Amino acid sequence: MVQSGDTLALIAEEYNSTVEDILEVNELEDPNAIFVGQILTIRVNLVTPVPTATETTATLTPTP
Repeated sequence: MVQSGDTLALIAEEYNSTVEDILEVNELEDPNAIFVGQILTIRVNLVTPVPTATETTATLTPTP
């Protein structure tokens, strides 16, 4: 349920979702046209909340 001060960006961040997905699932066109008390369907954990470490490789050159 949308609370006072909520934005789709804040809601998406809270639930690890995306604004685009919330708009699509709820058939909304304007991300700014939400209202207090509105019930939204939100698919959660669509994005990783913290960037994951990527494996790196290094080539070491022997010193003469």
